[in-house]
Amino acid sequence: MGKRSDFPRRKADDYATPLKGVTPVLPHLRAEGIVTFVEPCAGAGNLVAHLCSFGFLCAFARDLRDGFDALTCDPNTFQGADAVVTNPPWTRAVLHPMIERFSDILPTWLLFDADWAHTKQAAPYLDYCSHIVAVGRLKWIPGTKHQAKDSCAWHRFDRRHSGGPHFIGRPSHEIAKSYRGGGAMNFHQNLPGLVNRAASQLANAVSAAEVLEARHSASLAYDAAKKAARFAKAKGAHDQLIAAAHRAQADALEIESIAKRRLADEYDAAQERGEVAGPREGDHRRSDRERPPTAADIGLSRKEVHEARIIRDAEKADPRVVHRSLDQKLEAGQEPTKAAVREVVLAAAQLGLRGTSRPSNRNPLYRAPTKAGAAWTHLYGACRALSEWGAEGENLALALRGVAERTDDQSSNIAAVRKCVATLNRFLEDL
Repeated sequence: MGKRSDFPRRKADDYATPLKGVTPVLPHLRAEGIVTFVEPCAGAGNLVAHLCSFGFLCAFARDLRDGFDALTCDPNTFQGADAVVTNPPWTRAVLHPMIERFSDILPTWLLFDADWAHTKQAAPYLDYCSHIVAVGRLKWIPGTKHQAKDSCAWHRFDRRHSGGPHFIGRPSHEIAKSYRGGGAMNFHQNLPGLVNRAASQLANAVSAAEVLEARHSASLAYDAAKKAARFAKAKGAHDQLIAAAHRAQADALEIESIAKRRLADEYDAAQERGEVAGPREGDHRRSDRERPPTAADIGLSRKEVHEARIIRDAEKADPRVVHRSLDQKLEAGQEPTKAAVREVVLAAAQLGLRGTSRPSNRNPLYRAPTKAGAAWTHLYGACRALSEWGAEGENLALALRGVAERTDDQSSNIAAVRKCVATLNRFLEDL
């Protein structure tokens, strides 16, 4: 991985972060008040797992391997978290753009080689590098006997900072051990704070922008709770911890659904007032001065508007349907997910569109006939049809003429008619 290594470099610098590389940064994350983080270079998820084991909450973790490009993604992906914490590729052509992009969005902690700070190429970035936390050499490839030849360090970048970095050396062995011990936070203590923050933002929101922010905070809390629950389950945590994470998931989902309902109402009201483009008003042929802003102009996709309207319509058709569905999941010991809520609200919204079904015209006293009853119905129905057909004298006369007109042999058809008469006579004798 280092510049002195003779081994071929792995694609995208995909090296799993060892625990020894994580513990030095823990006290600094806690001192900064970081609870939630995003990991845009997640790889196999080792760094996320280590940080979650110390109680930090991962709001987002993706990587190039699953199609996510941290350099071109929507910056709103990171919003709401407290920091970016990642072990990025050390290749300078990738590392430097990541420093610029991430630090524009959030305070950013990056783990890479310590020599970087002593090079000319670091000069443009050192002014807003606030901390360098020494880590030392690490064993990047599990199962090998030797550590890497290059020392590494955590570097904190923040565009609000100026004046260069404060250097923190490696701690003593005893202090390093204490980082891993009882100071670790418990995620079940942090999740309610995230949920309460989203609830408070929504309660105090007076504009569509503030409702959007509350919705984003609720979505962030949901993602963090979901990851915490799955991490706890993978580690065999007590059922109460998993249930606490599921409860936070459900609360976050309910807050998000309320925010979406408010967005739907405010968006539709804005359309009626002409403040937002209607279905036909986003015509690109109109000048920007004439065209009112579209959903995209105010930070919403058409899909988001559609989903918000579905939730609103579902709650109108079946009040508190989201709350009940989430409670049912929790009571059954199941994970409350967005997919489960989506299924419930779609059904409720469709019911509301259909309205109350019309009363059935079916005879409530009707009972399906037995096999014997069906046979009798078939017999008298055929006889009744034949009788009604023969009651018109012309039909029988036409049938006789039809027999005479046929030039082919009609003996088998005549025999069938006679057999029918014999069958009816036998039935009448037994009746």
